Amino acid sequence: MDKLSDMEMRLTNTADVKAIEELEMKVKGLEFSVNERVDKLEVRIVASEVKLAQKEGVGTLRNSDDMDEQKEVEMRQNNTIIYRVDETDLESAEDRKAGDALFVHEMCNNVLTVSVDTGNIEKMFGLGRWMESKVRPLWVTWVRFSNIDKKESLKAIVKELRTAPDRYKKISLAHDLTPRQREIVKDVRQKAIEEMSNEE
Repeated sequence: MDKLSDMEMRLTNTADVKAIEELEMKVKGLEFSVNERVDKLEVRIVASEVKLAQKEGVGTLRNSDDMDEQKEVEMRQNNTIIYRVDETDLESAEDRKAGDALFVHEMCNNVLTVSVDTGNIEKMFGLGRWMESKVRPLWVTWVRFSNIDKKESLKAIVKELRTAPDRYKKISLAHDLTPRQREIVKDVRQKAIEEMSNEE
């Protein structure tokens, strides 16, 4: 009887674990679906903002704010923000910069198979203040490519990172948005998440 009871308990525990695992998989699937839809929405919004800024530049600009926004959009068009790059604990800023450059080159050339060399990157630096005693929760590397084609090539295949080695799976790439664009994207993202949550 004791053996039978023990077996029943183990079967119940196994069933509970399976149910939990299935639930976790469903939640992850839902999160992935929401993030993917929001990311697509963001790209469309940014593209619309860029087109709007360009149209305003060609036509009659109503005020200096519009002109400033257009200039900033153009200035940022070759830029990419890379989120969640592993932060090195090296003390020297130059060593940390070299580590970031190596990571970006390995990710582009080896994982995404987009040929990137030092000539393709004009500037690159970490955003935010580095502190030895504090690990920043979000490490961001800002990259300005020497031409927009290289940036577009990376954006087109960034989904490949999902099946990449673990250190690259968490990485995401984003456009370098102006403050105005960030506000619009933030509002739309929030609305989209709320709508999708209500639908689910």
